[in-house]
Amino acid sequence: MRVHVISDVHGRAGALRTAAAGADALFCLGDLLLFVDYADPAQGIFADLFGADAARQFIALRTEKRFGEAREMSMGLWQRLGDDADILCSRRHGVTWVGGRAAVARAVIADQADALLVCVSDPPAVQMA
Repeated sequence: MRVHVISDVHGRAGALRTAAAGADALFCLGDLLLFVDYADPAQGIFADLFGADAARQFIALRTEKRFGEAREMSMGLWQRLGDDADILCSRRHGVTWVGGRAAVARAVIADQADALLVCVSDPPAVQMA
């Protein structure tokens, strides 16, 4: 049995495909999804939820080591999203109305996860640590 262990995929489907090639089992130690892309603020879960401009501001605060302000900014964005918000979520398989911030986050995360797992042509047993 060939076991491959990966980490820090950060949403890169091609890297996941390469890492999974020939594996009977694939273990991901963490960072499978891309939450914030410092190189391209328009990419990642944060940008999908709050927009590229908010992602740029969040990245700038974190890069300047102003972590408290970044946390406050992020919390404010989530609060503005609201628990009862109906959000138009553009997913790969169509456009869907999603209600509530938790549902919106789940939809965006699921879309990225689906895109990653689809890239593994003959998926081995996948374990998330």
